[in-house]
Formats: sequence, structure tokens, C-alpha cells
Amino acid sequence: MAKRNIAAKIILTTFYGVAAAGLLPCIASAHFQRNQAQEVAQFQGLYDQLTKAFLARDVATVSKLISPSYSAGDYAKPIDKAKTLNELKHWDGKFKTTTRKVLHVVINGEKATVLMDSITTGDLKDKAGDHKYVIKGRSMDTWEHTPTGWLLKHARVVQKTVSKDGKSLRPHLGG
Repeated sequence: MAKRNIAAKIILTTFYGVAAAGLLPCIASAHFQRNQAQEVAQFQGLYDQLTKAFLARDVATVSKLISPSYSAGDYAKPIDKAKTLNELKHWDGKFKTTTRKVLHVVINGEKATVLMDSITTGDLKDKAGDHKYVIKGRSMDTWEHTPTGWLLKHARVVQKTVSKDGKSLRPHLGG
């Protein structure tokens, strides 16, 4: 009888072990999707704060959300934090709407890489009159985790189109 119980335990352990091993990829995938959704939501919240502060020209809030070593644009000719904040102070505010949508987040230790789409619209006036502009872009941004939370370290546009009165001015790839 004891041999039968041991054999039954081995069979059940093997069956459940195989069944559990078969479920692990499903469990891991669900865990990844849940974490990805949480991470996207977390960074979407940060971008929403940053967008609101930019549109309001709230230099203090923008300064709190970007790293002291912040840079934007091409790595060869980046714009630093001081220049970004100075330009924000003098921004004419003609671009009234900006929406940003976080598409994907990869966190590796204290660094996060975020793929994000944005659309900015506004009216500008030149010698020929008023014009409606739309700027659509995709960026690959780097965030760093600090004791105070996540801070935007580098913003790099990887794709951008600008249209004036519905006509494309220039497709642009790269930052």
C-alpha cells in the first residue's frame, strides 16, 4: 500500500509539475502585460504633468520633472535643461494643444526607455496671414529613477511631421 501511495504522489507531482510548467509562460505573460500596463499608466501620468506644465509655462514644475542633466534633440547638438527652461519662459504660447500618448515602457534598473507619440496644434501668423500648424512626432525618451521619483533625462525625436494648413512642410526622421 505504501508503494502505491508513493507512486501516486510521484505521478500527481509529475502531472502537476508539467501542468504548472505549461502555465508558467501564461502566468509570466499576464504578469508582464499587467506590469507593462502599470508602467505605461505611470509614465503617462508623468507626461500629462509635463504637458500641462509646458502649456501653462510653469517653469518650476517642468524643472522638477526633468533631470539636472536633461538634454533634448540630437546627441551631437543637444539642448540642455537651462536652455529648455529659458525657451519655455519666452515661449509665445501659440501652440495651445499638445497630447502625448505613451506606447511602450522598458525599465532596466534605474533607467526607463519610453516610446511616446505626440500631437501639437496651434495657430501662427506670418506675412500671408494666419495658419494652422500640426506637429506630429514620435520620441524615444530616457528617464532616470532618483530618490524623488522618475525624471526625464533625454528626449529624442525619432520621427516628426509638420503641416501648415493641412499641407506637409517636411517629413523628418531623426532627432
